Amino acid sequence: MKNISEVLTGVKTMGIAGHIRPDGDCVGSCMALYLYVTEHFPEIDVRIYLDHPKPVFSHIDRIGDIRTETDGDREFDLFVTCDVSARDRLAVADEYFDRAKKTVCIDHHVSNPGFADINHVRGDVSSCCEVLYGLLDADKVDRPVAAAIYTGMIHDTGVFQYSSTSPETMRIAGELMKTGFEFNRIIDQSFYEKTYIQNQVMGRVLAESILLMNGACIIGYLRKKDMEFYGVDGKDLDGIVSQLRLTKGVEVAMFLYETETQTFKVSLRSNGHVDVSSDKRDRTSDLYGESQMMDGVLNVRKEKGFTSHDVVAKLRGILHMKKIGHTGTLDPEAEGVLPVVLGKATRLVDMLTEKEKTYEALLHLGIETDTQDMTGTVLKELPVTVTEEDVKKELESFLGEQQQIPPMYSALKVDGKKLYELAREGKTVERKPRTVYFREISILGMKLPLVRVSVTCSKGTYIRTLCHDIGQKLGCGGCMEELLRTRSGQFALADSLTLDQIQTLTDQGEIEKHLIGIEEILGEHPVLFGRKMADRLLKNGNPVTEALTEGSYRDGWVRMYTSEGEFIGIYQWHQASENYRPVKMFL
Repeated sequence: MKNISEVLTGVKTMGIAGHIRPDGDCVGSCMALYLYVTEHFPEIDVRIYLDHPKPVFSHIDRIGDIRTETDGDREFDLFVTCDVSARDRLAVADEYFDRAKKTVCIDHHVSNPGFADINHVRGDVSSCCEVLYGLLDADKVDRPVAAAIYTGMIHDTGVFQYSSTSPETMRIAGELMKTGFEFNRIIDQSFYEKTYIQNQVMGRVLAESILLMNGACIIGYLRKKDMEFYGVDGKDLDGIVSQLRLTKGVEVAMFLYETETQTFKVSLRSNGHVDVSSDKRDRTSDLYGESQMMDGVLNVRKEKGFTSHDVVAKLRGILHMKKIGHTGTLDPEAEGVLPVVLGKATRLVDMLTEKEKTYEALLHLGIETDTQDMTGTVLKELPVTVTEEDVKKELESFLGEQQQIPPMYSALKVDGKKLYELAREGKTVERKPRTVYFREISILGMKLPLVRVSVTCSKGTYIRTLCHDIGQKLGCGGCMEELLRTRSGQFALADSLTLDQIQTLTDQGEIEKHLIGIEEILGEHPVLFGRKMADRLLKNGNPVTEALTEGSYRDGWVRMYTSEGEFIGIYQWHQASENYRPVKMFL
């Protein structure tokens, strides 16, 4: 594609969208395209869909036209994505993309697999806005369009300071400035104007930053709890990584902030000698050496004293990988099975956390604590006068579906604040009961006041709350003294590895033998192969009709493969559209 007009011929309806948490390049490119089409192709009904843009982009003309939600059951003649590096990064309007008669992807990320019908991807260019400019008629780029493009370019080049800036970048910027927009105001508003709170946060990050590799690398970070303390979110953190980069002697700056528990957004900036723009490899390899780039699940035996986050952090150092996550939190004093996902397998997290869990717990009757386990403050001690038969009877009463009230000492949030944070402040808030399911509760041993039980239950179940509730029903109180997770879905304690064992196996080059592959994890789902003519559609994450598959299966998820046996991902039959649609891609 040499010019955007090539795909606009005959188009009556057009949609435009960008990626999740849109940055300046995303907002700028989407808005520039929107303004250009509305001005020069008035016969086209064009709509733009984005997550809520930051206030710093308010200078862009018609920014209020952005739709932050879908607006009806639409089928666009043409749908264009800007600055979207992968299909699963598309925000707000995924359903419109899937239904569109023709799709176009305009991007500059080298990792982009080409998920649209037409893909115009320039991995050698500084920004999507710069790519887009090359597709427009330069003499039709007016001041509003120029201001939007310029906004995206300065955001992805750090006002032309990053190593991605080229002579062509500067030439285009000069041409844009000729239209007469206030470029200095855009720069000030985007980069230099800070609120008092933003300055406080930046000061904290700078003060707590860490120098590595003899001062060549600097890392700054911010925890979710700290962001909540200051009352800031991601949009308030712009410019921090750039400020870190200015540290004398630094070649690479890294800034991490926690978006959700165990989930971080990472920004990297280079002073020119290190390439941080490539997404085809794990960027942590720049810090730790050659990355092993593994995709799959490790069955880790979490030991006492470690949080689940600690396990992930240690594995990143052992395996030299950044893209690692866990599939179910265990308290620091709990131990046992903790499946950890690596690489592409991180997309399995939601699937694995849904699985049933089995625990061994030691119930201590006669004691109640504020945390419902023995780590908390004792609130009450009562004599235990119940019999073993009484205990057996009450345990049986908990089988099946139950309503469980989450404990105050938990990571659940109320009004944006974690319950355990409120509890530490001495506050107690009302918690809504949650439906949980106990499939099996059996007694492994009993010597009152101690009862050792095995519990198989649904996700989201608190075993210490179960211990508390059993004590309540028996009238003597109770709390959890020990907890061991023996199974999580298909992962069993007998097959788990400690961190020390993983370190040894990694040093020996044997760790991949203990990795459970993505296809093995998904082995319960039937297999479908696409026909040869469907291969391109599948590799781009598009739906396929039944006529394009060998065989059919309409009763749930299927593992979809190309005609040559390449695993694509999980698909599901949609009756309304009469095709198989992607549920989760693993390309």
